[in-house]
Amino acid sequence: MRNLARFNFVFFLSLFTLFFLFSSSVFAFSVEHSEVTNKVAPGETAAYLLEIHNDLSKLDNFVIESDPFAALPFSDIIESIVIDDTSVQVGPNSTVKIPVFVRMLSSVVPGKTYRTSLIVRSEALSVEQEEPLVVTVVSPKDLISVETTLPERVIPGKGLTFDVKLRNTINTILDSATVIISSELFEEQRTVKIFPYQELTIPIKFDVLSSTSPGIYALDVVVFESNTLRGQSSQEFEIVKNPNIHESLEQLDGFLQDRFVVTKTNNGNYIVEERFSLPVSSLSKPFTRASVPPTEKREDSWVWVFELAPGESFNLVAVKDYRSLFVLFLVLVFAGVILYYFATRKVTISKSIFTVKEDDQGVSNLKVMLHVKNRSKRVEHVKIMDILPELVTPSKEFGTLSPDNIQRGVHGIRLTWELATLEPGEERVVSYMVHSKMRIIGKLTLPNAIVQFRKAHKLYTVYSNRVTYYSKAKG
Repeated sequence: MRNLARFNFVFFLSLFTLFFLFSSSVFAFSVEHSEVTNKVAPGETAAYLLEIHNDLSKLDNFVIESDPFAALPFSDIIESIVIDDTSVQVGPNSTVKIPVFVRMLSSVVPGKTYRTSLIVRSEALSVEQEEPLVVTVVSPKDLISVETTLPERVIPGKGLTFDVKLRNTINTILDSATVIISSELFEEQRTVKIFPYQELTIPIKFDVLSSTSPGIYALDVVVFESNTLRGQSSQEFEIVKNPNIHESLEQLDGFLQDRFVVTKTNNGNYIVEERFSLPVSSLSKPFTRASVPPTEKREDSWVWVFELAPGESFNLVAVKDYRSLFVLFLVLVFAGVILYYFATRKVTISKSIFTVKEDDQGVSNLKVMLHVKNRSKRVEHVKIMDILPELVTPSKEFGTLSPDNIQRGVHGIRLTWELATLEPGEERVVSYMVHSKMRIIGKLTLPNAIVQFRKAHKLYTVYSNRVTYYSKAKG
């Protein structure tokens, strides 16, 4: 039993030692790669950096080989595989990088991914590792990635700004790439230089006319280099409806006249139906006129309904003119005055003055006579009134009629005679004597006398003439 146990111990110790040695040899170095460019067009070269790390504590020599059957003349995909250094020494716990180039045949089919491998062998350990390389072959027209920031919906009448973003997906310089940005609305062309893997932004700005018809439009971006299509993009955008109506209303107020000037212009991009309403009262309707007949005449307004195409304008001039009404009013007033004049002039009153006493010191007594005559029909409630200034005062000597009322005021005396009627053709003469409180020398003016009467239940007033008397003292 002891011998069997000893045998088992020795056996498992040997297995562990072999496993440790094998594991040490497997993980004594590592291989990986980074892709400089693994996306190329047919006939172009992919580039990689192969990294070898020596985990041993001593110097090791590594041999790098490619599959001999992976390139011409045995392959119809890869033209050549070039390893910058096929034998390298790597110090203990050190890393080296070796450039590797894989050139694809120009006849290779684009749009696919192809694989090949490198063999890295450690001479110190006599072990090798396989490192796969992947090459993506793209169509020449896909070498430049094209994107835009054009919005899906565009409002006309405003400046539109967006970016065209180009990205070189391969490790190749495009010295003079022609970029054409075009649509049904505009076209622009640029020439640019694009470095490997560079992202280039081209700002684009153009004006969309406000009259541009709404609808779906296409934006195309193509990139050419050496007359070869290198990239392209196409997208749709919508020109939306833009109801941009500019309205101007000007009101000009004049003498008994209001003028309204209305202008509506369609600065949008589609036909619109517009309306305008003007307040018109029943009183002003006969005096309102318009350059365009209204669509509808309502009780309190006039309404115009019309269509405006893009860029079209509607012009309206409406005038409320009350000057004719004013002229009619003046005519009526004038006619009324004339009628009143002719209606009242048939009852007249005249005033005259005579000297009764005058000496060297001037005039002291005067006689005033009022003559009333009715040339019309019978009138009633007749009042004859005369006013004397404060300078003179009536005496008690009156003619055939004595005043019915004598009123004294601050500024003078009013005398009133009342008659019940005055028949057609009847005349009345009223006279009275006045004397001055002081001798009158020079000019003396007496105010109008008045006769008031009623005819057909209407009160009329007629004024006499004024009288002026001139006197000079005798020397």
